[in-house]
Amino acid sequence: MVFSNADRDGTITQGGYPEAIVANEDFVLREPETLDPAAAALLCAGITVYAPLKRWGAGPGKHVAVLGLGGLGHLGVKIAKAMGAEVTVLSRSESKREAALALGATDSHRGHPRLIIRTRTARPGSGDRCSRCGLR
Repeated sequence: MVFSNADRDGTITQGGYPEAIVANEDFVLREPETLDPAAAALLCAGITVYAPLKRWGAGPGKHVAVLGLGGLGHLGVKIAKAMGAEVTVLSRSESKREAALALGATDSHRGHPRLIIRTRTARPGSGDRCSRCGLR
């Protein structure tokens, strides 16, 4: 659902803040009444990084590279590590090295990573690419 677009019935959508929506039950999660409201952000960010890790088979014997150690990057490292993958954080900032290691990343890069979670937006026309494979 995108904010301020026309829905199927012609009404204007309200983005992430509607009072009510109609959705297919396959895409809805019932929150327990006891769930801390702060968990909503974790559920959103968590599925954002978990889905591609699961889809591309992250786990034992796999090497995952996480590009950027921000909010999504932190979760990417923790989830990939919990799935049993070897994790490398790719960052422009040397100051994030200790944080990456504390979250479970390794600082060695053995082989070419098969899955990269990009947690920052590429600048159009910037030519941002992986230096090893040329992947954008």
